[in-house]
Amino acid sequence: QATGGRLEATFTPGSTPVPRPVLQISGMPDGKPLITVEGRHVERSTRLKDGPLLVELPLRLTRPTQVNIRIQ
Repeated sequence: QATGGRLEATFTPGSTPVPRPVLQISGMPDGKPLITVEGRHVERSTRLKDGPLLVELPLRLTRPTQVNIRIQ
């Protein structure tokens, strides 16, 4: 859950890699999300009708990975 217009987090998989993880983030204000994964821009996101933001990460999560989301 976000507490404002910005979220920075590091996601660490367990012993099994996670292919194309999807994040559901609540608490972000309305607006266009700017999403990066370790500096690479991510295009795919969807805002659900009740407010949460869904973000599909275009990678196979095999190690700790930095994700940044900012609402513009």
